[in-house]
Amino acid sequence: MHYYPVFLELSGQSCLVVGAGAVGRRKIASLLECPIERLHVIDLAEPDTNLQVLLEDKRVSFTKRPFTPSDVEGCALVFAATSNRQTNDAVARACAERGILCNCADAPKDTSGALWIRPCPKPCSVGIGKRANLCSGNCYPSNCIRISWSCCMILPELLPVLAIHLYALGTAAVVAGILARNEWLKRAALVLTVLAFTTHTLLLIATFMDDGFTGLTRSVYVQLLAWCITLSGLVAWLRWRYEALLLTVAPFSLLTFLIALLLRHAETPLPPVLSGMTFTIHIAAIFISIGLMALAFGAGVLFLIQAKSIKSKSKLAGFQKDLPALSALDKINAFTTTVGFPLFTAGVLFGFISARINWGTILSGDPKEFISLVVWGLYAWLFHQRFTQGWQGRKPAILAIWIFTVCAFSLIVVNLFMTTHHSFLTTPR
Repeated sequence: MHYYPVFLELSGQSCLVVGAGAVGRRKIASLLECPIERLHVIDLAEPDTNLQVLLEDKRVSFTKRPFTPSDVEGCALVFAATSNRQTNDAVARACAERGILCNCADAPKDTSGALWIRPCPKPCSVGIGKRANLCSGNCYPSNCIRISWSCCMILPELLPVLAIHLYALGTAAVVAGILARNEWLKRAALVLTVLAFTTHTLLLIATFMDDGFTGLTRSVYVQLLAWCITLSGLVAWLRWRYEALLLTVAPFSLLTFLIALLLRHAETPLPPVLSGMTFTIHIAAIFISIGLMALAFGAGVLFLIQAKSIKSKSKLAGFQKDLPALSALDKINAFTTTVGFPLFTAGVLFGFISARINWGTILSGDPKEFISLVVWGLYAWLFHQRFTQGWQGRKPAILAIWIFTVCAFSLIVVNLFMTTHHSFLTTPR
């Protein structure tokens, strides 16, 4: 039998998830990203920490007891996500008797003629927005549920794949073009980076159109960070017309976007407490300032390369002949400090305000808090020394490199491998 792939519009509907293990939690998270009215969760075990976060949503109710057939009544969509085949079959039979759409962790028995969603052996791993998470394969529509997008649409699958390839090609082209002093490759790198940024922008627009600005996953926030880094590089090019600045921005954008794509499979939605205005301002200010830090890092590295050659009175060779002058690189460093430090300060301030609102304390011993204060201290020193002590040249270039290095350590090591509210992989404590 062949099945037709669909997306389901669940606005104002009631849903049921039987089983709250790893599979069940993924189903709960996906449903909460849709405008459902009510979600009932049934499981035999007490809720664990990860489930407790999902249960904070007021639309969710949890019952610790065995499943009964009457539980499916009034539901538009039911998920059978237990590890017990008999229980899953019972859920499927109850739904079949009532003509309710049902998704089972394994194929149900004795449900011929039922409206059940057949789990796809290769679920969509690339898609735009939260509704992509709802689709687990092929399904038939119910009369009370309006068909929305198809999970097999080309555009949702194409955009992230196209963006990562364009970022990779742009990175390779800018490195090859600068090292080989090839103007055609430099222009190609700029075009590829612009195309990657445009594709990335379309991906974010589609995500926000589908999901709004609340309930976004960590993957989307990391995509925003990559977008801000690329934006800073393109704005710098428009202002100063130096392709060499893309030499560091392009690889950082590629790495960050790749991490974002890998996080799509982790399915770690942010809890509802992290969706307020203070958190939004915190994220926006921090991400833009990090983009400027990446630009300052690149300008600082190029400054040191040029300064070393000039100090040794050696003749500029190869790609060094095409690098910006020391004065131009210093102006870029000054610009990023002038704009970046106030933004980072605002980001840290609103981060502490958000922490006070959500967790009842400004400082909780989170390693991210300590690292952020270290970065802020270094940034404040650079800002002070530049604009009150007249710092120019080598010292601010070195300090800009250190600031971004510490920030990169915070993003990669702290966010990925340490216990923190800001973890990319686990639910905030």
